[in-house]
Amino acid sequence: MVLASDEPPHYGPMSWRVASLFFALGILTRVPFQTEFLWAHDSVLYARAIERFDPLDQRPQPPGYLYYVLLIRAVFWVVGDANRAMTIVSLLAGAAAVALLYLFAARLYDERTARASGAFLLTAVTFWTYGGVAYPYTLLAALSVGCALLFWLALRAESGRGPRLVLATLAYGIAIGFRTDLAVFLAPLWLITAVSVPLLWAVGSAALGAILVLVWFFATAALSGGVDALLEAMRVQTKFVDDRYSIFGDLGLSSTSAPCSA
Repeated sequence: MVLASDEPPHYGPMSWRVASLFFALGILTRVPFQTEFLWAHDSVLYARAIERFDPLDQRPQPPGYLYYVLLIRAVFWVVGDANRAMTIVSLLAGAAAVALLYLFAARLYDERTARASGAFLLTAVTFWTYGGVAYPYTLLAALSVGCALLFWLALRAESGRGPRLVLATLAYGIAIGFRTDLAVFLAPLWLITAVSVPLLWAVGSAALGAILVLVWFFATAALSGGVDALLEAMRVQTKFVDDRYSIFGDLGLSSTSAPCSA
């Protein structure tokens, strides 16, 4: 399967104009549908975390998503409403995800495919919904696409792949502090990129990523009763999710029809 052309990526002004248009549409089409109340159970946990961060007390659920909580807390200080703070983040992150997907697809494939990709994500019903509710999934999408784009640019660079990998790893390590699941989702992309650079750059990037994750982890632990307490809370939360939403848990295949909350 051919994933991309061998031609150099296009960075002309048209790409950025179209990306800006997608970003604007991502905001304008969602503003009328912004919700006024907390969306679901996890929304309540994030709202509680704005008051006091403590994953051991489900403020929010472990592992805590510390950087996301800090972000919505900063917005809360401006708007004074927990739901509004989270929906603003969802709105902006959703628009950014659409624009970033367009930019990524334009470099990975071609302009026509990029515009179609952006249009599909812009009009996807589920993604549209998450752009107006107090959930972090549009932020997860934006961080996923943004980091993937950085890894791709590093992999395709004719020179300077090592420094580009460092930059991509920096973004990756910080993104994990917002959504821990990115550590798993994007690990193959990091590995593919790392094997294409000199060994010292790969080792240095790995060390940088590890340091960033440890900074997030120990900062979370310091606010959660210590490392042992946080690890135990994460173990309990993982078992809770596996038992209810994994086919290997207590519900078996019936878990695929259960509403998932993570």
